[in-house]
Amino acid sequence: MGKSGLTVKLDDIVEIQPGYQHKGQMTDDPKGNLSCIQVQDLDHNQRVVRPEGIWKIRTEKSFENYRITKNDLLYLSRGSKFGAYRIPEFDSPTIPLAHFFILRPGKDARVQATYLWWVLNDRRTANKVQNEMKGSMMPFISRADLGQLEIPIPSEETQEMIFKLANLRLREKDLVTKIETYKDQLIESALAKKVFGEKV
Repeated sequence: MGKSGLTVKLDDIVEIQPGYQHKGQMTDDPKGNLSCIQVQDLDHNQRVVRPEGIWKIRTEKSFENYRITKNDLLYLSRGSKFGAYRIPEFDSPTIPLAHFFILRPGKDARVQATYLWWVLNDRRTANKVQNEMKGSMMPFISRADLGQLEIPIPSEETQEMIFKLANLRLREKDLVTKIETYKDQLIESALAKKVFGEKV
């Protein structure tokens, strides 16, 4: 149990729905009317969905049950990068494919999606998920096992504070990585100029 004394099962605070199982080969149609999130669209470091470059398909079917909003979370249920991913705001209808579960917090669940994103990616929760994963080639967690995860629920104020600090730390790490990349490029260019007489 958490310090707040309240721990609930994930099933009790969110609706867990599998992503859409697309049949056949999918190709990108830039003029399509439905965006489809795949594993390739994830930023694993920031644990968010990248809005750039998401494939589209053209369809006449209704996918209302699969449509996501920024208030939902996606949970990658397979592979080594499993975990929760935040969703940006999309301009067009968007659905996730079958590698994901859609997590929709209930209106009276006393849990914020941003806090849920953090706690599902926390080391302790991730270890529990990993212990429940099945399969060797492509380990996965089932919808039933995911729903049984116990989630500590602190106060709303604490939830907000946790997300702000966690998000700031991720942004800081991203900036540090970019700075190191720029430094590498600068040094490489300076050294190459000494040897080859020009930038490379």
